[in-house]
Amino acid sequence: TDPPPPADEVAADDLLPLLVFALARARVPNLPAHVRYVCDLFPPSLALGQHGYAVSTLQAAASYLLSTSLGSERRREEAEQEARAVLQRRRETIPPAAASAGAAGVEAAVEDDDAGLAQ
Repeated sequence: TDPPPPADEVAADDLLPLLVFALARARVPNLPAHVRYVCDLFPPSLALGQHGYAVSTLQAAASYLLSTSLGSERRREEAEQEARAVLQRRRETIPPAAASAGAAGVEAAVEDDDAGLAQ
């Protein structure tokens, strides 16, 4: 079997749902304008590297949010469930000692956000 990924790495299949969840929970006003601003100022020389991947993932997450009306409570809950499933899969595949450094930070942020919404 393959060794588990390092705790500070997130697979591409996990990154998009987590980013969609984060953007949905953040409720960024004028999200399309912010994404457009980032894309307009992004240097073309970085488009093929790590930074280009980050920008294209941001575009994909924002596009998903806008095309699916994730602002509705039901769709937001679906995104949250998907993000929690990603975190659960990471917990199951990463040894507990390694997970404390990576996934635990994301999980703590989700729990903090949940506590803030409950107030």
